[in-house]
Amino acid sequence: KTTTQIYAEGGAPQYEKSSATLAQSTRLANYSYLLQMTTQEDNDYEPGHVLALEIEAENTKGDSIFENPFERPEKTQKDIDKNDGWMRGPYTVSRATS
Repeated sequence: KTTTQIYAEGGAPQYEKSSATLAQSTRLANYSYLLQMTTQEDNDYEPGHVLALEIEAENTKGDSIFENPFERPEKTQKDIDKNDGWMRGPYTVSRATS
């Protein structure tokens, strides 16, 4: 079996940042959540679009998005440490309303 790693030319794609608030988080399976976000900004996201989310692991009150912060996957913890407390990653829009 042969595997080939593919890299984006020039690194990760650049993106514009917009502010949003997590309105609801529903656990679907281990480490899989449906996130409902709200924003005051205009957007034209549709199902299938991919967003680059930056999610703060813990807020200033010490609240965590994790049910048990000590059970974070190693990859997630490395991402948090590398990005000053923020998790970064691609997320696919499953449904959008305006």
